[in-house]
Amino acid sequence: MRNIYLLILLFAGTCAIIQGQTVSRTLTGFIRTGTYSEIHNPGHDNPFSSVYADGGFRLDVRNQQNFRAYADIRYRYGSEFRQNVSALQLREAWVSWYSGNFEVTMGQHITKWGRADFDNPTSSFNPRNLVVRSPEKEDMDLGNITASLTYTPAGFLSLQFIVAPFYRPDVLVTAPLDLPATVNLRELDGLTGGKSMTSYGARAEFFLRGIDFSISWFNGNDPLPGIRYDGFTIDIIDESTADIEVNMTVTPYRVKRLGFDFETVAGRFGLRGETAFTKPDLSFRTYGYVPMPEIEWAAGADLTLGKIMLGAEYIGKYITDFEPAAVLPVLPGSMPDLTPQQIEQMITNPGIMDWLIGVNTAAFNRLYMYQLEKSYHSAGLRIEADIANGNILPGMIMLYNITSGDLALVPSVRFRPADGLSVFLGADFYAGPENSLYDIIDRPLSNFFVSFRADF
Repeated sequence: MRNIYLLILLFAGTCAIIQGQTVSRTLTGFIRTGTYSEIHNPGHDNPFSSVYADGGFRLDVRNQQNFRAYADIRYRYGSEFRQNVSALQLREAWVSWYSGNFEVTMGQHITKWGRADFDNPTSSFNPRNLVVRSPEKEDMDLGNITASLTYTPAGFLSLQFIVAPFYRPDVLVTAPLDLPATVNLRELDGLTGGKSMTSYGARAEFFLRGIDFSISWFNGNDPLPGIRYDGFTIDIIDESTADIEVNMTVTPYRVKRLGFDFETVAGRFGLRGETAFTKPDLSFRTYGYVPMPEIEWAAGADLTLGKIMLGAEYIGKYITDFEPAAVLPVLPGSMPDLTPQQIEQMITNPGIMDWLIGVNTAAFNRLYMYQLEKSYHSAGLRIEADIANGNILPGMIMLYNITSGDLALVPSVRFRPADGLSVFLGADFYAGPENSLYDIIDRPLSNFFVSFRADF
């Protein structure tokens, strides 16, 4: 919260400095409310897993010469996954100064690298909330406090250098999961500082006739953290009974990532793609929360047919130093029901249990990061239509992992019954084979939703 206040003061102070200049100010905002209802209701008295009301303001200030400042502030109140929520969020607040071929930007910023639609292998500075309760999927983007320098020596070339002094992780799907009662999972809260948490990146973007492409380099902490097993404690009640507490921590890991992305047009088709090679600094053989090195790629095409917009994408992954997991993964900290004799064995030889929980946690990280197999192949499809002059906008998003069998479907329709008013109806649906990732998150995240939004 202190970082939010500091950024607000910085933003307000900068605006005050330019009061004497000719500036333009644009203030917009929205009010929104909505509900999510579980498709598979597990016997809860309240069928609504999430009910919320939120609103926000966007302020854009610029002098049309060498300065721009932007802020996006939001407040949400309600219940998410049946837990009370009252949160003020500074989604973005940054100041940009440009002169000649140089531009400097500092503050809370959503920085997107890559051009693919469903997956961005080159994206390194944009953590996301993977379980956000919103029909507008761009709300997944969280952003981070960064400082960037962009140098444009010619119209066909742009060079960008970024530093992120703090680490902000993705919000994992473990948030709504019912983990075993024995598990104590320590989450990362907000920003994490320190020398080891600073990330750096550089990107060279080329704008040539008929094609745009870029080459990027990242050295820092991956937005997607792992789950580290920290050991367990046993409180012996009697000779055949014991209370067990398993300690785990959401933990970042540093990687080096080399990426390439492009975008072009071929006839009526828009073509795009990207690929990245990622190598963690630590070894997965020693640290179970660290992934194996991998090459990931995505290639897609867009096509507009009258009032219908189509988008398709293929996503692939290859694990370069693949080693099979020691066990089939289950939820972190899970273990079979133990007999009194087995409990006694665990007490006398805790190393057995320590090994079992450790390898299962490592296997769950593999499941979550899609590294249980040597290679993965996925297909994505997006269909959108424009009906009644933009007043009815139906759509469907589908993502199917051919290798794991995970399937995500998001059918939705957006109505605009009046100027500035939107109504969203739809569903998030997840399915997969037993003990696959989407099978695990199916119950809490498969929901029907309805949302009303008024813009001003």
